[in-house]
Amino acid sequence: MTRKPFRRQGFAVLAMIAALAAGCSEEATGPTPAEELADYLKPMRDISPCAILAAPAVAQLGTPNRRPELSESGKCTVSVRGQNESLHLTVDVIREINRDSKAVDIGGPSAVVGGSYCYVIVPKVEHTSHNSTRKYGIGVTVNHGDDRTCELTKSLARGLKDVLVNPPRYGPHDPDPFGGRDPCPPEWLATQYSTTSMVTRSQLGWCSVSGEWTGVGVHFIVDRRPVTEGVDAQIGRFRGKLVPGEDSCTARWEVGRVGEQIAIVEASVSRPEVPPCEAAHNFANTIAAIDWR
Repeated sequence: MTRKPFRRQGFAVLAMIAALAAGCSEEATGPTPAEELADYLKPMRDISPCAILAAPAVAQLGTPNRRPELSESGKCTVSVRGQNESLHLTVDVIREINRDSKAVDIGGPSAVVGGSYCYVIVPKVEHTSHNSTRKYGIGVTVNHGDDRTCELTKSLARGLKDVLVNPPRYGPHDPDPFGGRDPCPPEWLATQYSTTSMVTRSQLGWCSVSGEWTGVGVHFIVDRRPVTEGVDAQIGRFRGKLVPGEDSCTARWEVGRVGEQIAIVEASVSRPEVPPCEAAHNFANTIAAIDWR
């Protein structure tokens, strides 16, 4: 089966943040290349967030205004109309579990609640790199805009507990063209990696590789807005744009459509040794040439 890819909003310079983090761990024993290159989010990549929001439990909060829709790769939203109110529901396949998260009872699986949007998260994977361990899980939240947000979110999580423990997987006709794909394909990741590199994956559709001073990153985006800003550029077989920044440049190109939504790939380079947009264009051509089927 051939999947077509999907956007959301701007990418910015991802690698700068990771580069600072890498600089702080100079004296620590780093991970082996095999550990650093491994796709630790792979078990989560074919989970369908929109199928989770299509579960009957969603009806307990109201009637959906439309079908659940991707807002980015691995993240799905739907609005429901309840009694005299509208609610915005979100499922995020990869949600990081912060240190301030607290255990919450949803009637079965272990779960935590935390974050500025009061996400309830069912833990799934963890990864240790550069002496730091990060934990991730499937997160759900209900945006209500007042102090009932956490109450409603916990109620939704209890109703969805079975599909959060055994989440539905993508089928051949599901609408996430990035589903199952790694934004850091091993074909180029192995060529970018060195003993001073740091590979960062914090979302299903986001990955960066940073050294002491330079970095590159790839972002899968889902949006209704086409790529219009920037300087025209031919990126592999795609027409795209180059958007310069301060000591950085981002290449953006559309790779497919599903209904009204557009699949967009961004490739970003920060502080390269050659002119930033020249480096970003070359990097984008490498990414665009990879067959992700």
